[in-house]
Amino acid sequence: MLVYISIELATASTSAAGGNMVNIAAHKSGLRVAALGLTAIVLAASGCAAPTAREEKPRSSSTPSSTPETPKTTPTTGQPVSSSNTALPIKGLTNDGKGEYLQTTISADDPAMKVIPETVDPSASERFTADEIQDAQRFIATFIAEETIDSILNANPTDRTTIDAWWSRNKDKVEPSNLDEFYADVHSADENKPLVMRGFFRDGKYDLMYGASQPHVIDRTLTPTSVKGGEVNGLKVVGINFDASYNLAANHNGEQVPETTTATISYTVTNEVTGHWQITGYYSHFNTIPAGDIGSR
Repeated sequence: MLVYISIELATASTSAAGGNMVNIAAHKSGLRVAALGLTAIVLAASGCAAPTAREEKPRSSSTPSSTPETPKTTPTTGQPVSSSNTALPIKGLTNDGKGEYLQTTISADDPAMKVIPETVDPSASERFTADEIQDAQRFIATFIAEETIDSILNANPTDRTTIDAWWSRNKDKVEPSNLDEFYADVHSADENKPLVMRGFFRDGKYDLMYGASQPHVIDRTLTPTSVKGGEVNGLKVVGINFDASYNLAANHNGEQVPETTTATISYTVTNEVTGHWQITGYYSHFNTIPAGDIGSR
């Protein structure tokens, strides 16, 4: 029996600025009931108390009325290229089925890539070397920048072709015993199982900007806040929590306006199965103010 933790249905609330804010909270244990120790690792990293578990069944994703272009990626080599539309480094030109855009990445010298010693709990340092923790943080920070925030699923969350393309590119980043569960999460239309951010809340009200020189992410800040360790099903895992804030380029009546999000994002990873880091669990809480006033319609 699979168990999903701290699943909060998406709700709308009025922000202090008078805008409409979409709050989405979710946690995927990635393991079975007997292994809820991982829940404590992730939630401790995010500063949350462990909630009561409840069972959820994934919903099937909906089928769009038209078949979009098959997503494709034009990778870059060497140093990341740049765009005048964002200060962030660019991974390459990609296509989410709705159009082309520049997918962003994170620089090797970004502060989020460096471990802050004060954030490392003994539960992590007792199980992993300093170099391993550093490598794990780089892996997670890169995944958050490129996929959690800026994947092809963000603006096209329900199209099966896009979902399959994303899964094919990223399934090797998932620890093998979690593949079936994470596959179900990604192929579900349940907005409360965000392995990565998916903009279900836009729901045809507006879209993001597209173009060969147009990124979706205009600015982004990632701050590592906690590193915890543990053992689950005989595997050593480390959970790293980040606070995030970012603006996406939204198309509001033909004009670019910001879609603003703040988030708490945590992943647990292990390097014991394949020798490289793979995801075993996640916790995400996104607070998004939709572009313009269209989120309140």
